[in-house]
Amino acid sequence: GEKLLWAEQRVRARLSPQLESLAAELETELNQAFEVVRPSLRIHASHDLALAQLRDHLGLKTGTRLDLQFRGSLDALASLARGQCDLAGFHITENHAQAVLLHLSYRQWLKPKAQKLIHFVARQQGLMLPKGNPRGIRNLYDLCADNMRFVNRQSGSGTRLQFDQLLWEAGIDCAQINGYSQEEFTHLAVAATIASGMADAGFGIKAAAVQYGLDFLPISNESYFLLCRAENLQRQSMQDFIQLIRSSEFKTIVAALPGYDASRAGDVSGIREALPWYDKPKAPRRHGVGEAIRGGRRG
Repeated sequence: GEKLLWAEQRVRARLSPQLESLAAELETELNQAFEVVRPSLRIHASHDLALAQLRDHLGLKTGTRLDLQFRGSLDALASLARGQCDLAGFHITENHAQAVLLHLSYRQWLKPKAQKLIHFVARQQGLMLPKGNPRGIRNLYDLCADNMRFVNRQSGSGTRLQFDQLLWEAGIDCAQINGYSQEEFTHLAVAATIASGMADAGFGIKAAAVQYGLDFLPISNESYFLLCRAENLQRQSMQDFIQLIRSSEFKTIVAALPGYDASRAGDVSGIREALPWYDKPKAPRRHGVGEAIRGGRRG
């Protein structure tokens, strides 16, 4: 019975974002078919709990319908480039100096003269572990143990890119991690997999770990941005959205999410201002890692 309950939790965490995205697409098509005039703001974004709550609890506060579809960060940025959305949500570690692989992945989609960044939230990422950390995991190197079971995010997601960056910095071959190829499409699905006993560790946001009663080993802080075309900033729907995420109501919602901060929500920046590495691309190379990642190398 307990296994059936956990199976239901995993399926719900895995499928809910996809079903919600399909529902949003269907609603858009129906509105177009019946010529419903209420404007919509199309958001394609990396999975995020604050965005989901914004849509569910505050989306009706404006005259604009929030059409939110969760996708990987790279897919969301590609959607904006194709004109398929108005805002693309992606996230990147605040340790800009080291995130070489992330820079190379994101840079092709960023156009400083034509686009602007809207600050959304800051989040804490790290290792999600079973309650009590029974395997005694202290760092990334512990994931290489022969009997360790890891669960990963899907290729193209911002979290997967960040995890790959951390492995590169640590000099860890992904082939050393049992379960590296086992993928889930949301932070909640990763957390549910660990809580159900199907995995010993995963990488994701603190809020998902807390929601499923897991231990959390913090590794990095990151900024979550919403990218838009600069010419669209003055649209009423975009201005309404910016005011919404600047509101005290939104910040109250974010304050209840562990590891989140919304102090800069709604600030608008240029790409070069917010991402100083943009003009300084580097070839990827391995280098030393900080104590927050290392915690004592093994093997």
